Amino acid sequence: MKPNAYEEGAITHECRSMWLLGHNTSLLLACGSGQLQSCVSFAKGFMASCINKLIALKDPFKIYVTMVAFKDSKSIRDLLDDKKNSYETLQETSSPIYGPAIGKIQVMEISDVAESAKAIEKCIKSGTDPKELICCYFVLKQAKKVNDKTVCYLSSLNISFSGESGQHYLDIKDKKSTVPYNLYRYSIGGGSTSVCVACVGEKDESAMKVIDACSKIRGVKNSPPRSGNVARFVEFTQGEVLKCKEKIEKADNDSTKKTCQSILERMERMLKDAEELLADPIKTKPLAY
Repeated sequence: MKPNAYEEGAITHECRSMWLLGHNTSLLLACGSGQLQSCVSFAKGFMASCINKLIALKDPFKIYVTMVAFKDSKSIRDLLDDKKNSYETLQETSSPIYGPAIGKIQVMEISDVAESAKAIEKCIKSGTDPKELICCYFVLKQAKKVNDKTVCYLSSLNISFSGESGQHYLDIKDKKSTVPYNLYRYSIGGGSTSVCVACVGEKDESAMKVIDACSKIRGVKNSPPRSGNVARFVEFTQGEVLKCKEKIEKADNDSTKKTCQSILERMERMLKDAEELLADPIKTKPLAY
């Protein structure tokens, strides 16, 4: 990749298309020496192409953004919170529709190119260590018109920056304790369309290390991403709730009944939230737990 340039190619086109079709997607940027700004410029160009396409489709949409820098596998700095410069403990959450997420941090809502550029610029805010792993989740909510019906989709895009020549991604692949590999369980080895992009300078001595890291990540076999169709999730979960209630009725001991009851309460909460989202997809925010 050329520094400070975004070039649309077949791979990035597929990455964008899958996200807009309601599937989880990942853009993993491996930064060579001094190339964080170049990677940020590439990410801004990619997001601009996504948002311009969304605007052209003319369906209502909203993107919910979270961004953190990792000091280690459990310590994060919220890049969207200008009042905080300290590291705090990572709070992992998850959505039954779009998967891994981070809780108890600032969420920025965006709906145009200028807002997305402003958000991504936070990745190089004052004090950010260019060697840290930066993880940005963009959760896209769309309300599409299909056969005179409104169909709501939720899909997550993980844009990450590895300032260690892509080594973070290799460590995630190998599930090392120094990186938050569980947060990347969809992006690397899970249900996501994932693209790894190397950004190197002309005189970058680490260039081959970056390219080698991307090549190794390319060898990871991901599984097909699930659909982000909220109505399908509601239909599936309604069936699971009925099955869980049957298990509770047939349970022959208190321990089994208590476990099933806890699962049932969690499913019913998620089902209620998803039904509220379907009832008013324009105003209702997606939730992770």
